[in-house]
Amino acid sequence: MTTVRIESFDELADLVQDEGLAVVQMHSLRTAAKWDRLTARTLEAIKDELRKRALGVYPGLSEDRHDEVRIYKIGTPLGNLIESVINPSEQGDRRLQEAATNSAQELIRQIRVLVCE
Repeated sequence: MTTVRIESFDELADLVQDEGLAVVQMHSLRTAAKWDRLTARTLEAIKDELRKRALGVYPGLSEDRHDEVRIYKIGTPLGNLIESVINPSEQGDRRLQEAATNSAQELIRQIRVLVCE
């Protein structure tokens, strides 16, 4: 996926709604949060804004402005699969097995590539 630049969290939410997944650099999230630096307080503000919009982030927020993160919508089929991979559980295992048996093996492979990069 191509890294995108965003100016606001609403723009990010719309993009994720349309595309299912967005790759952004931390400096874009910092800009959307209207902070000048990536500090612990900035990361908390970003987490709050993502939470308000039911957006998940992988691999996690970072203070390095060049780091890329993947943003996804929590509760969607793609979001559920991502959560199943990054937060292993029995329910997640069943979800992954079901997806694999429903001819979604390529989707799972793509998610693993995205998550494990």
